[in-house]
Amino acid sequence: MENGLNLKIFTKSKKILDETVEAVFIPALTGEIGILPGHRPLLASLGIGILRYLKDGKEYFLGVDEGIVEVLDNNITVLLDRIIEREKVREEEELAKIAEAEESLKHLSGAEQEEAKKKIKRAETSLKLLKH
Repeated sequence: MENGLNLKIFTKSKKILDETVEAVFIPALTGEIGILPGHRPLLASLGIGILRYLKDGKEYFLGVDEGIVEVLDNNITVLLDRIIEREKVREEEELAKIAEAEESLKHLSGAEQEEAKKKIKRAETSLKLLKH
């Protein structure tokens, strides 16, 4: 596949996407990674954030909630815990989730505190999706 990347995205229960694309930008745990044709092999953990891809000159956005990505020979395979579906995002609900999680952070520690931070990140990602 000389002129593109084969992007496949899966959750635990279904295939989300199988497209030939021009570029992919993934929210890795260490920051955003851009992938173009000819990218070196890569295996990385994904965080919570926005996965972007370009197809036919148009940019598409998908909210992702942790997983892994493998890049090998212009094939990109993304395995996710879940996706954040823009159509199901309600701004008021996401703002309430952020407020609730921020309040709970005051009383939590350790793993519970990390989970509250993830709830905030998921809600913020959902709100970002509404802008696209």
